Amino acid sequence: MNPSFSDTDELFKKAALLAIEYSKASPIWWCPPPESVGTTTVKRCLNQSQRQFESSSLITFDRVKSEVVEANDELDNIGGLIASDGVKSEVVEANDELDNITGLVASDGIKSEVVEASDESADGGSPTTCVPFRRSKRTKIKMGKRKQMNASLDSACNKAPIDLGDQAYPCVHCGAIMWINERLEKNCSNLHPKFGLCCLQGKVDLPNPKHAPWQLQRLFHSIDDDSKNFLDNIRAYNMMFAFTSMGGKVDKRVNNGRGPYVYCINGQNMHMIGSVLPVEGAPPKFSQLYIHDTSNETTNRIAAWPRHKKSLRPSIVQQLQKILDNHNELVKTYRLARDFMGNHQGQEVKIRLIHKGGKNAHTYNLPTSPNEIAALVVGDIGSTELGRDIIIQYRSGLLERISETHQSYLPMQYPLLFPYGDGGYTEGIPHKKTQRKMKGESGTVSLREYFAYNIQDRALDGSLLLYGRKLYQQYLVDAYTMIESYRLRYIRMNQKKLRAEVYNGLADAVFRGDTQASFVGKRVILPSSFTGGARYTMQNYQDAMAICRWAGFPDLFITFTANPKWPEMTRFLEARQLRIEDRPDIVTRIFKMKLDLLIKDIRKEEIFGSVKAGRTTSIFL
Repeated sequence: MNPSFSDTDELFKKAALLAIEYSKASPIWWCPPPESVGTTTVKRCLNQSQRQFESSSLITFDRVKSEVVEANDELDNIGGLIASDGVKSEVVEANDELDNITGLVASDGIKSEVVEASDESADGGSPTTCVPFRRSKRTKIKMGKRKQMNASLDSACNKAPIDLGDQAYPCVHCGAIMWINERLEKNCSNLHPKFGLCCLQGKVDLPNPKHAPWQLQRLFHSIDDDSKNFLDNIRAYNMMFAFTSMGGKVDKRVNNGRGPYVYCINGQNMHMIGSVLPVEGAPPKFSQLYIHDTSNETTNRIAAWPRHKKSLRPSIVQQLQKILDNHNELVKTYRLARDFMGNHQGQEVKIRLIHKGGKNAHTYNLPTSPNEIAALVVGDIGSTELGRDIIIQYRSGLLERISETHQSYLPMQYPLLFPYGDGGYTEGIPHKKTQRKMKGESGTVSLREYFAYNIQDRALDGSLLLYGRKLYQQYLVDAYTMIESYRLRYIRMNQKKLRAEVYNGLADAVFRGDTQASFVGKRVILPSSFTGGARYTMQNYQDAMAICRWAGFPDLFITFTANPKWPEMTRFLEARQLRIEDRPDIVTRIFKMKLDLLIKDIRKEEIFGSVKAGRTTSIFL
């Protein structure tokens, strides 16, 4: 049982007298006399002693009401005095040489002192001493780091929200308007920034598209009812006049809630085109609507999309039909085929989509006649593909797939974004000759570089692409699938360069005797350099585990998400009368700049302390 308060007082008296006796025999244990310690501290200790005990010593505690938990009946055998306050307490044991207690008591772990006051006698008194609580060297180092981290966090929290400013810095090579934080050299002056996101510092040189017809511009930029209806149903109007269908399945479940519109597809995406005419008894679709029963073309186009029948306006359909008939060269080719079959009943006609590639493909001159991008073929040509040209059969009932690298791939799917029927990507567009040339470059414009160039804001750009809203979302998803398909095709065609036999264990299978193809099979191996693949994911995981083995377990797991109310994003969208879902590319770019600033604060500014190792990954949901 714990001793009562009166018993505790008697123990304190006896312990203090023994401490005084030990101080005479071992003066090194005690601090200097009261004169050098400070009279204020000594007087405070003596006053507290006199209030509780009449003629004895007292051990007082700073800021803690202590309680003696264990004490033996005989003071000669006591090895420690335990103080507790519901906090973490310490038990301090005296040395083996001490036969009696010397009185060392620890407080509650905060800044405290143990004060020992003694009063030898009423005549003149012996030295009264104050012993401070001292921390170890390791504790001081940890507390110093914690204070430094807290100071860094306070300074970071007191800063105003970071505003990246507006899109106000044009690229000197292509004229794309960029943010200053997108420059390549972050430490250079803001007077002459260099950018690589748009044109690779001048290597990608594509002509700006021609301004769209003014009737189509009015539908995109006006604020009347027709323009509002057109922009709200722009995907339906575009598919009504598209030549090709998309192979991917659109996932409409993601738009069941009240959130912003999201275009999502599942499966393999591809563009398919049908024959010139539908089979007997089948309704016309897509490109067949330009030839079959054109006297009721408006009604047939609206009937092809029964789900949007109530929201589509025949007046807008007729207006779009006139615009494309007057300006789109692909439409003119189909109209020419319609007129030929009307004048030559029973004559089979095929359409040949010409693939214009080579070194001069980067000129992108507007076609002066339909024969530059398409041609009519009368009779049997024998094959569905002549070189890289696409041959559209007369009436086969089958669908033909168009290659991603065909120059008509995009214009045939997005006639409202490419009203002239030109401007698609093709292989063989050379890089502009510059002084900077990296090792291993192909020297031609890739699909990623082509799309990165075309989705930039430019002052004199007459393209309607960036104002397509929901159709622009579809265009970006289509562009991503085109890039992935192009990369996968390269990997499939270059398995020897990737040394795929090392991955799939073909040599081991032959060694085991599995020489038949039906037992072994032929696989296409995705290397770890392919983003999103299984080996890519495993390599990142192993890298993260290697960092943990070397640096220890991570201390912080930080999640950084995009905010649609960021001031830079709000100003950009309000100036163009767009919504947040209309420009997902701008959201991604601003998020990347903010993320780079956060990583800089963590690694260089050390707002959480010194960084030993780290890893960053981005996920788009």
